[in-house]
This record gives sequence, structure tokens and C-alpha cells, in this order.
Amino acid sequence: MWNPNLYTQPLICHVNQEFVKKNMNKALIIDALPEKMYNKKHIKGAINIPYNKTVSHALLRKKCPKMNKNHPIIVYCYSKECDAALKIIRKLNKLGYTNSVHYKAGIQGWKGPTESSN
Repeated sequence: MWNPNLYTQPLICHVNQEFVKKNMNKALIIDALPEKMYNKKHIKGAINIPYNKTVSHALLRKKCPKMNKNHPIIVYCYSKECDAALKIIRKLNKLGYTNSVHYKAGIQGWKGPTESSN
């Protein structure tokens, strides 16, 4: 008999800086901050999908043509106290993208290569 009290919960895995550096060329990196903050400084190679914008399959494929639902995705925001990345990960999960992780330290804790769009 099916237990009506069982629920499926997506897990959000947190990764460290070493993981991000090791996988920078393999994963799609998403900066979840507003465009203005992204333009000032972001992890090298990251794309910007602000947490308050709609996430769609078409948008992801436009930004990453080889995108599929199993493609590795690393999402970050500003710092450990920021929840913008978690909002994007939840949106990705609803679309069926299940291979996403959270770089919790954010751009504030990043000590690797960066870019700016200014």
C-alpha cells in the first residue's frame, strides 16, 4: 500500500571552490545575481541568469547550445547568506535539470579567475 505521507524532495548539494575550479570547463556555471552585479565581476565563463528571471529550456540552450537535462550545472550567487542561487536551482529542478550543485561561498568567497562585462 502506498504511504500518503511520503514526499520526494530534491537534494541541493553544496560544493567547494576546488570542485568548481576542477569542473569549470565541464559544467555550465550560472551566476544568479542581478545583471548589474554580474557585469561588475563574475566567475570566468559564467553566464548570468538572475534569480528573479524566468528560466526556460530555450534560454539554457541559447546560452549553452550543448545543454541537456543531465549536463552538469554549478550555480552561485553573492555569499553564504545569499539565497539567489537556491532559487535558480529550484527552477532548474522543476524543469527537470537534476545535475545542478550550489557553490555556496559565492563570488564574495571566490579566489579563482574572474571576468567583468563592463
